[in-house]
Amino acid sequence: MTKRKTPKALAEVWAWKDACYREVAHLPIREAIGKRLSDCDRTARHLGVAMPESPPSTHHTARVAEGTGLYETKRCRKAEK
Repeated sequence: MTKRKTPKALAEVWAWKDACYREVAHLPIREAIGKRLSDCDRTARHLGVAMPESPPSTHHTARVAEGTGLYETKRCRKAEK
């Protein structure tokens, strides 16, 4: 069995993620998300990053490309015949 050394940068990222988790682990999910969002907003303002005017929606939707091509499925092949 070979032992691979964990890169220092990866170990730092793991430690950072663990610290971030522990910071909100005791909070209910809505409060934890609210804290993370406020932290992000504060950091963005500190760095001078432009943020959207309205708060982000809590309902997420996925946009799908509208194409006219058919997918190669059994159903499509039957419909073409």
